[in-house]
Amino acid sequence: MSYKWLEWDEFSEIYMKAFHNTRGIIKPRQYLKQNLNYLKVIVNRLHHDYKDGKQWLEAPLNEKKGYREEFFTEMCYIIPWYAYIENKNEIDQNMMLKYFQSDTTSLQIHYTWSKYFGLVTDIEDQWISRDVTFRRTGFRKCLGMHTILIMKPFHCFNDDDSKFATTVGYPNTNRYNPKVLQDLRIKLGYSTIRLAQKKKTNRDKLLGHLNPVWASVVSKYYNYLLVSDASENYLNKMTNILNELFEYLNEENKKDCTSFSIKDFSKLTTKFKQGRVKKENGTRYQLSKVSLLRRFFEWGVGELPSFFPTHLIFPDEEWASLSKKASKEYLNSEGFAPSSNEIAMKMVEGIYRYLPKNENEELCRWFWLIVASAPPRFSYVINLESKQALRPLPNQPEAFGLYSQDEDKAGNKYGQFPILDPIGYEAITELEKRANRLQLKPIWNIKYNREFIHLFQFNRPPWILSNSAVRRFFDKMKLEVLNEDELSERISAHRYRTFLLTHIAMKTGSLEAVRVAAGHRNEEMTRLYLKSRVSRNALLHRVLSKYEQGEVSGKFYVRLLQFLTSEDPQIEDMMNALTTEMALDEFLLKYGKRMEMGFCLSQESCDNWYKCWGCNNFLMRREEINDAIVVLVKQILNLRTMIKHSTNYTSKNSIAAGQMRTISLIIKRLIELGLTEKKIDEMVLEVITKFTLEGS
Repeated sequence: MSYKWLEWDEFSEIYMKAFHNTRGIIKPRQYLKQNLNYLKVIVNRLHHDYKDGKQWLEAPLNEKKGYREEFFTEMCYIIPWYAYIENKNEIDQNMMLKYFQSDTTSLQIHYTWSKYFGLVTDIEDQWISRDVTFRRTGFRKCLGMHTILIMKPFHCFNDDDSKFATTVGYPNTNRYNPKVLQDLRIKLGYSTIRLAQKKKTNRDKLLGHLNPVWASVVSKYYNYLLVSDASENYLNKMTNILNELFEYLNEENKKDCTSFSIKDFSKLTTKFKQGRVKKENGTRYQLSKVSLLRRFFEWGVGELPSFFPTHLIFPDEEWASLSKKASKEYLNSEGFAPSSNEIAMKMVEGIYRYLPKNENEELCRWFWLIVASAPPRFSYVINLESKQALRPLPNQPEAFGLYSQDEDKAGNKYGQFPILDPIGYEAITELEKRANRLQLKPIWNIKYNREFIHLFQFNRPPWILSNSAVRRFFDKMKLEVLNEDELSERISAHRYRTFLLTHIAMKTGSLEAVRVAAGHRNEEMTRLYLKSRVSRNALLHRVLSKYEQGEVSGKFYVRLLQFLTSEDPQIEDMMNALTTEMALDEFLLKYGKRMEMGFCLSQESCDNWYKCWGCNNFLMRREEINDAIVVLVKQILNLRTMIKHSTNYTSKNSIAAGQMRTISLIIKRLIELGLTEKKIDEMVLEVITKFTLEGS
């Protein structure tokens, strides 16, 4: 390999070409000649001190001689000499990079030479000059160093080359980093993959803990979890647990956990309840932390005896009690729905009326209008593909749903969620028009591992609307729309999802319809969505609507009203079934006792079915009308016989009064089912005639 210096004549020729036109400014030939005079002095001194390039390369960086004349240094000569060297893999690139970075001038000579050698094209230079982020001196200088160092044209860079920008960029400035460089590549169409700026996570902080023993324990445990194929979510949860554990060790002045006793575990359990932001956690959340802590200690006892106790003694009774309490809390919880339909609707109306102040707010506004109109999960909506987001529902082509070819959280591919409100359809169509108008280019989606045009996409960095931006916008809207008393209301994308699923349940009366709309694999999860008071009330109202529509009768509705108006509705098997099963016929067969004319829904035995008509446990459907008419006729005939054969009949007689009350209640129940008194008379006469004929 030749390290021969570049001949002066050759250098001066290419210098005139390279620097004749920089940034659109034509330099006078006389000016360039004057610069060459300065450079001639520098090059002569360089050649005098180093017989060839090899000798210069072998000299340690801190011992290399520097040469300067006016604004020029030897680097203006070294760069083209380095560019012409073959087999650059034999050169210490780390040394060359540090040498390039040692340039303190602002002449952008690296960038100018990079353009001359075709490593940065004129079109790329125009893009760079057009954007304030890229046209800064620091960015151009570093891009020049980067392309010269690896002698690769910018359009041939790959994503790994972009990541190398961290090394090329100056430590004290953030003008040249992987994210900024990748943003330029995306703009130019060289890549579709976004790179996020590397931020120090809580996990990084733990791994780099000031206490090297603790950092070592964390590192070993994380390696164990990674080998065990632990999810990212699990690792994040464990990070929080370890942070709280180390906080506790500091508070108790403990160097390790070797002396841990039941008392320490109890204290930590209390600490988990209190939370880290002065907000008390729920029992289930507290129990999940205890479970993670237990697993950590069970791993460590046999793995690191220098940090963990020899024997584990957990507060099993306390934790068992906590488990029971968590189960009870779960069974009696409100589920996921907002506790107030009115406030949920008020937020939607406020967001719909809101005039966005910028493009970010515009996308956030459309996002929440979609969330309030269709029941998929947050991540499903934010990752929708523009060209495929809206499709007719397969079982109802005149209606539309949100569509994605990618798996949702439940693992369903090609899922389609119904759009229940016109504003959702409006939001999707407006976003699709926007994507076409801006001629958005595909961006790589990390979640789905493919590239496409996103529904919530920009034509500039950050390229995709972030989850945090969406949530910040919603928090802002809460402050603008709700009054002070309403701000504590639990509202989120997940709660709107439950709100809409409850609406589907109320309209269809089908648990299967709700399951499909929710994208659930089984009914168990669907039932969780329908266990809040809002959901229970909505479904109970649906049963009551059957009374209003004349489909059912009986005073069982009184009992339903008690549940509807109660501040603390009793949760029992029968009511849970009523509010989640939804199919009334199925419910009656399971919990009702078939009577001659309807169903008894009492969970206790009863020996007088003639009281059914006024009992709160009685319910009758339209299907039981004929049976009820027969019972009515029997009551009328019994009363008639009583009057005919009684020597001192009076309506005040308790038996007669009961008979008359039964008759009037039966008639009332039949009228509630939509029968007129005239129709009842006709049916009664028809049955009496039938009885008479059978008797004769």
